[in-house]
Amino acid sequence: MANETTYDRCNGSGRRAGAKRTRHPGASWFQRAEVLRRSGSAQEALEAYQRAVELAPDDAYYRCRFAETLQELGHVERAAAQMTIACDIEPDNPYYCFRLADLHAACGRSASAIRCLLRATDLAPDDAFYRVRLGSLYLQVGRVQDAAEAFRTAIALAPNNPSYHCLLADVCVRLGADRLALEHYRRAGLLGDYDAALVARVRRLMPL
Repeated sequence: MANETTYDRCNGSGRRAGAKRTRHPGASWFQRAEVLRRSGSAQEALEAYQRAVELAPDDAYYRCRFAETLQELGHVERAAAQMTIACDIEPDNPYYCFRLADLHAACGRSASAIRCLLRATDLAPDDAFYRVRLGSLYLQVGRVQDAAEAFRTAIALAPNNPSYHCLLADVCVRLGADRLALEHYRRAGLLGDYDAALVARVRRLMPL
């Protein structure tokens, strides 16, 4: 897959970073939760994930899936607490840091979210999407120069992604670098269709 990122691999294919096959006492509950979640029974899945976590408290992957389901059901603070435990268990897992960053951001803790994203980028330096997400968090707190640098790094890692060129161009406009902005808009146009939803989400964070 062109320009594939850790995020793409974790979310596009249905796999999750850190996944492992184990025979913990909670394995049967975990598998039950996975089936329930795929079938759309999120609340029942949540209860099964909770049981799996109770039986295997040191399994970070179980915590991660439990946290994701909590978030889906709107329990964001509880999700952040569970993902924090997952990160404590496996501190070198970049995906867990990335997910915790998103949860902190959803709870309004921008500084904590940025710290987690920086950790994720340190652990997965070749992941362009993590850099883009970091850039969006910088925009959220008004750090436009830092956002520009994050987007530049994303482009260096994934030079053929038109969405990243659009985002850097937008930031260049805010910084008054119109010529550079035009270059990146042109490059985006030559590369083809961009992810309009992603660009729109980040643009909403940009200062007026």
